[in-house]
Amino acid sequence: FDDKPWFAHLNTSKKSLALDMKKPEAREIIDPLIEWADVVVENFSPGTMAKLGLDYDALAARNPGIVMVSGSVYGQTGPLAREWGVDGTGGALSSRTYLTGWPDRDPVIPGAVPYGDVIVPFAMAATVAAALARRRETGRGCHIDASMYEICVQQMREAIVAEQSGVRPERTGNMDPANYRQDVYPCAGEDQWIAIRCADAGQWRKLCDLAGGEDVAGWTEPQEAQALMERLQAAGIAAGVVQDVEDMVDRDTALLDRGALVALDHPLLGVFGHARTPISFSRDRVAPYRAPGLGEHGKQVAADIAGLSPERIADLDVAGVFR
Repeated sequence: FDDKPWFAHLNTSKKSLALDMKKPEAREIIDPLIEWADVVVENFSPGTMAKLGLDYDALAARNPGIVMVSGSVYGQTGPLAREWGVDGTGGALSSRTYLTGWPDRDPVIPGAVPYGDVIVPFAMAATVAAALARRRETGRGCHIDASMYEICVQQMREAIVAEQSGVRPERTGNMDPANYRQDVYPCAGEDQWIAIRCADAGQWRKLCDLAGGEDVAGWTEPQEAQALMERLQAAGIAAGVVQDVEDMVDRDTALLDRGALVALDHPLLGVFGHARTPISFSRDRVAPYRAPGLGEHGKQVAADIAGLSPERIADLDVAGVFR
């Protein structure tokens, strides 16, 4: 894992402890960690933590205030709980796949971003904050069951409302029922595009006036995308350059100005750009640091948190407890 870019991006600002849980001696480190921890997050298949003796009841017996979050595709209970699933299957069941694409074509699995995988951690973090606030009042933790499928369903609320109103939701391509007209139009240069949204008929008429008619694509095609975006924005029409990833990472002035992309120096990967947490605090500036190597802090955690002696840590190392 240490030399994998995805691991380096997903695990910044963490310490890494890797143990062989098949070794009984691993509990000498795990049990003190349970007593020390505020929150435990896991996304094993439902039932795995119980097999390890680390389910919520076992943790709460040692630390009644602990908050445990179990993230899975279909939740910890129900007929699908133990079925194999990934973001694509959760999205398919939630109708997200059915509603993605064009009316005259087959449904599309959104491939650019694993939507469920991305949004679930934010929902989990918000729920943890609520659980910790409750713990301040009661002294008790709780077990949070986070289902990616159900979170994806929750994001389909507009489609659900339409269905309940007797309107069958269908694929709309680039159109959005909440807006009068929106689409992506070609611009000057190879594979250059601009996205334009008209919230109402008045904005559409204004766009057509600028374009000299309804052939908006013919009007945009010879124009430079950035300059056209600025012109449309000045006219009160929402528009944005369709950037590719290189544009976003290397040339986006807004991200650069806000410090959204930071350089991290990794011992194996070298210096690389990383997208920091997309939230800024007024009193503190949160800066990420590089991801650890797998198990890099095992002995440090064993000493500082588990309170083991150097001699005992050495014995556990020889026994193969640290991975």
